[in-house]
Amino acid sequence: MLSQCPYGRPGDRLWVRESWWQAGDWQATYPEDDTGAWFGSKRIVYSADGAPPNEPNRHYPSGLRNGAYSAAEPNKIWRHRPSIYPGQPFPIPGARLVEPPRCHGEPMRLAGPAGARHWACSRCASTAPLEGKA
Repeated sequence: MLSQCPYGRPGDRLWVRESWWQAGDWQATYPEDDTGAWFGSKRIVYSADGAPPNEPNRHYPSGLRNGAYSAAEPNKIWRHRPSIYPGQPFPIPGARLVEPPRCHGEPMRLAGPAGARHWACSRCASTAPLEGKA
């Protein structure tokens, strides 16, 4: 509930740090050297949204395992990028706090992928649309 938020009041600015995954490729700087450079693409997945997809490619036809993920061409792998800055301002302009609808006397949780977010009850299959865009 909004009245119980320990992080501030509506209208306050929060500073958040979030790690993310970036699809890209390591390439050798010099053919005879074992040093390299990371060439990242604009394709990213935020860690809060889960692990990136493990996509087979010509370098890793079966994908990767043990916490490593292969990326679709023209990239080779997903690289975990921790947040190194003190934070970013949140919410973005135009964002606002909303109180979730209730089901069974409890607040519903936010569910669904980005672009298709909705409210969902944790006790039954009830859903509710978001007000406006999220």
